[in-house]
Amino acid sequence: MGVARIEVMGDEQRQVRIMTVLQLIINAPDAMRVRAAAAYAHGYIDGLFDEGQLSVQSAQDMKWVAQMRRDKRLSDLSI
Repeated sequence: MGVARIEVMGDEQRQVRIMTVLQLIINAPDAMRVRAAAAYAHGYIDGLFDEGQLSVQSAQDMKWVAQMRRDKRLSDLSI
């Protein structure tokens, strides 16, 4: 019988993952993938907030960053 493990992400690991998720927006090759990456980032941030790993303010700030990156990338793609 297996033992269930709950892993709590450390601050540094969480920050690296968030930055990786946000980088997906900047690296997206077309508008559809930009929007999908932004939606993924929002969902990931919501998940961290739901798990109590982010404060309301941190979650809102990160979503704002994702939105700004999305808008910038779409602008770069002339969309």
